[in-house]
Amino acid sequence: MEAKDVLKNYQNFAVIGVTTNHEKYGYKIFKCLKELGKTVYGVSPIYKEIDGEATFPNLSAIKNPVDVAVFVVSPKFGSDYVKECSSLNIEKI
Repeated sequence: MEAKDVLKNYQNFAVIGVTTNHEKYGYKIFKCLKELGKTVYGVSPIYKEIDGEATFPNLSAIKNPVDVAVFVVSPKFGSDYVKECSSLNIEKI
């Protein structure tokens, strides 16, 4: 499935590795998805909020459904999030 199809067919996104740094992709992707009208959950064990919106320390803390998990983290952390996606039945990563 191509990125445009994911954007067309899914509404709820988790951005893993969201950051307050406006120059980094974790922030840019978060903002872009918001601007597209998507429901976006920021996931970061470091930041408590991004632009006044609460973030989550991990995917399990999100109580609403997540259709797609977007990874913007180092591969050394990514495998743990892949396992968490699997346990939460998040198939699109």
